[in-house]
Amino acid sequence: MTTNIVRKHGRASYYLRVMQPSDISDGKKREIWTSLKTNDHAQARKRAPIVLERLRQEWDEIRRKHTLPAAEAETLIWERYTALIEADDRFRAALPTEADLNQIWKLLETEFGQYSVEAFRIFEIIRDEFKDEKAARTERLATLKADAAVGEVRSVHEIMTGLLAKEGLAPADTPEHRRFAQHLQRAEMEALRRAAERDGGDYSGAPTDPVVKPPVTARTPRAKAGERILELYDQFRVERAGTATDDTWNQNRKIVDWFSSFLGRDAHVSAITRKSVRDWKAGLFKWPVKAAEIAAFKGLSFSDVIKANEKIGKPTISEKTINKYLAALSSFASWLRSGGYLDEDVMSDQFLNIDKSVKSVFPYSNEQLKTIFASPLFTTCAGDGKESKRGDIRIRDWRFWLPVVCLYTGARLGEIAQMDIVDLRLFNGHWCFFITKEGAKKDKTLKTKSSHRLVPVHPELIRVGLVEHRAKMRAAGETKLFPGIEKDTRGSWSGVPSKFLNGLLRKIGVKTDSGVNVHSFRHTAIDAFRRAGYFDYQSKILTGHAKAGTIGDYGIEAQGDLDTRARMINAINYEGLKVEN
Repeated sequence: MTTNIVRKHGRASYYLRVMQPSDISDGKKREIWTSLKTNDHAQARKRAPIVLERLRQEWDEIRRKHTLPAAEAETLIWERYTALIEADDRFRAALPTEADLNQIWKLLETEFGQYSVEAFRIFEIIRDEFKDEKAARTERLATLKADAAVGEVRSVHEIMTGLLAKEGLAPADTPEHRRFAQHLQRAEMEALRRAAERDGGDYSGAPTDPVVKPPVTARTPRAKAGERILELYDQFRVERAGTATDDTWNQNRKIVDWFSSFLGRDAHVSAITRKSVRDWKAGLFKWPVKAAEIAAFKGLSFSDVIKANEKIGKPTISEKTINKYLAALSSFASWLRSGGYLDEDVMSDQFLNIDKSVKSVFPYSNEQLKTIFASPLFTTCAGDGKESKRGDIRIRDWRFWLPVVCLYTGARLGEIAQMDIVDLRLFNGHWCFFITKEGAKKDKTLKTKSSHRLVPVHPELIRVGLVEHRAKMRAAGETKLFPGIEKDTRGSWSGVPSKFLNGLLRKIGVKTDSGVNVHSFRHTAIDAFRRAGYFDYQSKILTGHAKAGTIGDYGIEAQGDLDTRARMINAINYEGLKVEN
């Protein structure tokens, strides 16, 4: 999907320019321009993901009106078959007996006179009702067979449209709806065969066509407006907006959307039960990584994605990610229960028990560190886009600084990437990083409240020239300590640097699997604290895992506390490693 933040000619405000998905477009309007209602580019970039998410929700709603999940189609097919059988039961029960016909003739003679032509015409209609119905059934079955033989579905189009309308859906020229219509044909043919068997007195027949069968699970009733799961999730977001970032809300909504897809897009909120959560969790073990980004899965329901991946073979999410999905649903379920929408705690004991001692991301070895910091980017390279190749270009922007700073602080990549120049300053005789959300543009985020902290600068960073870099950026009129980094579409400061650095690590042979990545710089620093004799509870105050202190909101309670932090930072050491300045 192509997007861009642009200005229209003669307009001050920025617009989000989006190419409409081909499965949504009517062929006339492929490009959408939506005003971001600001003339500030930074503000426009912040609003664009929110507007894009709203557009995606609208497109999903359009798709929903044309989407009939396989499980729901199976139920409708069976319901159509049983409805026809029940209608045949009612027809036969209402047929007049010989005694009824004699009585009817006497009543007609009384009304129209003896030997009346009109009386005889009405009597014939009543007497021959069964014969006429049988002839009509024979003709209908012949038509259905002829159409089915060539894949034609016109004979059931009106029936399909009516069934879909009752479900709030619109017919569409899609393989999914065509298959549904063909199955409707086969269900009706089965019902007509049962009627023919009954004409001979045999009521023991059962469907032999494999598509005409009782559904495996009962169909969840479709919800009315305001009772759908996603509608309630959006209300949950409105009420609890300040408890998470926009990016977290958007990502969690996608997870809840997949859960909603599993139950049926129009499922009533009461469909959220311990069993449905358990069944969804079982499906998550087969759920492909980054499913929403894979073209082959576009427009498919949760269950259909899993079926499709059985052939495609994409890797599936980890147990840690499964718990992340369950956590997104858990906070929503708690809100539903407190609001009286649910009667039970559907999430208790649903999370996976994961051995946290088993690592998925590892620190770098000394040899890996030497390989990284002896590579062209950290010495001299061939230039932009060729940072892994030898050359005579010396790069000393964020691409150089972020890994070095993370290695000697244990900070998260995004925490460093978002820093303003004023976040690096002298404090009580020490150069310090002020890791905080504070800033004139209010464009920074932190993972938790304990992430708000002060970290002294390691002597190696001063030797390499960090303070001089700060002075240069200030003289150039920059506000960011590491300019040139822009938030990604999710509003994350770490997205762009993470993608670049992971790519570099692959090119220089350090990253060969998911075991090491940009987060390994943080893990390596934490290991360095341990080697220096510090316990984890001591180093957490510097890495952002411990609760901050009481003075200045930076956990600094006294000068001695700052001196202690400086000693801890200075203890970080990597044998034989020297970064080129």
